Amino acid sequence: MIYYKNYDQIVKKITDGYEFGNVYDYRTNTEIKATISSFDDVSYNFHILYEVESSDCEKIKGRKTEIVEQIKNARQKLIDVIKKDDFFCSERSISNAIRLNDNKARYIYSMGNTSSCKIDPNGIEKYIAIYHKQFLYMICFETLYVDNKKVNCIIGKLQYYRCLVDENGVGLINKNAKGEFDCCYPKKNKDKEEKSDKRGIYNSAFTVENEAEKIITSFKEFLKKQ
Repeated sequence: MIYYKNYDQIVKKITDGYEFGNVYDYRTNTEIKATISSFDDVSYNFHILYEVESSDCEKIKGRKTEIVEQIKNARQKLIDVIKKDDFFCSERSISNAIRLNDNKARYIYSMGNTSSCKIDPNGIEKYIAIYHKQFLYMICFETLYVDNKKVNCIIGKLQYYRCLVDENGVGLINKNAKGEFDCCYPKKNKDKEEKSDKRGIYNSAFTVENEAEKIITSFKEFLKKQ
């Protein structure tokens, strides 16, 4: 079930006190009101997002729209670079990548292309999926972090997720082996959060304004170190 802001007390109970935070502009660190934040009680994921509203002033509406377009364009540019890079192979499904059982980094082009219209009407949470050495990595276009148990979002700043893939499928980033909520979002001013069951979230140095080639070069180095 999806819980929205008006169910914040239920969310706090499920997560032992975690709350919906704010959205911040990656460029200016200006707060943007998080109007459609939600929590999924199956995946235990937080979604800290905004809508482009008719009541917004032209400046705010313009910036919100600009960031959405930047994310869309940045994602496509990264995919284009990945497809041309010999370090990566393209694979339709993660099950095919698992079956091949090699050490190649495989771009899973069937994953990350859609998002819920109710949760994410602007497609901000679409991601790029890479399978490598029994892990699914996701290049995401928002950086989620925790400050005093509030989950905040820096929109337009890239962040990498790592989830173990085993006989049970792809692990969930905020759920431990016991099926309990176990927050993996890094704390404020921390670069990463790693769990003993090999889940991890890593902040990058990049935003949607950086060159795609530089981002992918850095991401490859990140994969090699894992």
